[in-house]
Amino acid sequence: MKKFILFCSTISLILGCQSSVNIATKSDALVITSVNASMTAWASYVNAGKATEQQITTVSNAYNTYYNAQLVASNAVTVYLINPTTNLQSMVMDATTAVANSKTNIVNIISSFTK
Repeated sequence: MKKFILFCSTISLILGCQSSVNIATKSDALVITSVNASMTAWASYVNAGKATEQQITTVSNAYNTYYNAQLVASNAVTVYLINPTTNLQSMVMDATTAVANSKTNIVNIISSFTK
């Protein structure tokens, strides 16, 4: 995860002030921080023996969805850096939206289980 944050920071520096791709990359760092905080709380909850197997499976599946969305977003940004076209910018924005949606899902799931 730390490597991904470094990757996002590097991309932000490379992109400089470029439009919505730069904004999306910066907002992704906030998403990563939010998911990391939720996963830390989740780990404490699980380690305390409070989680059921079904809850663990549900969070695991949600995290896998989030992780895969992050991979797609990372690849989209990499491709955009190689060839910054409008179509690719749109691909980055779509991937970033998928990351944000999967982040909301996992944070909400963890929050509902740990209340």
